[in-house]
Amino acid sequence: MKNIFKKQIAILLTILTISLLATIKIENKKLLGYNNNIEYKEYKVKNGDSIEGIAKKYATNTMSVKKIITKIQIKNNIEEVVYPGDILLVPTVAN
Repeated sequence: MKNIFKKQIAILLTILTISLLATIKIENKKLLGYNNNIEYKEYKVKNGDSIEGIAKKYATNTMSVKKIITKIQIKNNIEEVVYPGDILLVPTVAN
């Protein structure tokens, strides 16, 4: 009886783990907005620039400011602060 219970627990934990990993992968794809038409352009930060301000320059109806901010932060491994002279990779939609 104990062996059956252990097997059932092991199966349940395996299913839960797979479900969790699949959910994380799906959510990451949503967050990053996988799109084959996305290219990255270098942008040199100027005095007074912010990540949000830069994102607003590149926002389109297919890529929101919020999504661009997230992509800039992930691609450039930064939080929120940028400094004049920094070179950022900024997502753009290819034609």
